[in-house]
Amino acid sequence: MPDDGHGSHQPAARSASQSPPPASRRFTRAEFDAMIAMGLFPEGERVELIGGEIITMTGEGPLHVDGTDLLFDALQAIVPPGVVARSRTRLDLPDETEVYPDQARVGLPRIEDDA
Repeated sequence: MPDDGHGSHQPAARSASQSPPPASRRFTRAEFDAMIAMGLFPEGERVELIGGEIITMTGEGPLHVDGTDLLFDALQAIVPPGVVARSRTRLDLPDETEVYPDQARVGLPRIEDDA
């Protein structure tokens, strides 16, 4: 860094030929769903939309899958009325977030029969 004459160093000015730093772009849930429908991601690639950012998730090994299944079975037995247990299903959250959690407990309103 060049010396500013006072003993401190200042960052060098960027020349006109240097490009600006890359910027990230946030996506809406509709854009994310359209990308999936178009096959933009390789088959089997696990991606989630978190706060508008597309995140590649790590793979699930056999121990992870077995543990998730055992946990789901155990928790399913103690879920209170009015709460639905879900495993590995889409969960849409506010702020452009679409995830596939291993486990989720979701409170849902009762669906009454119209009869």
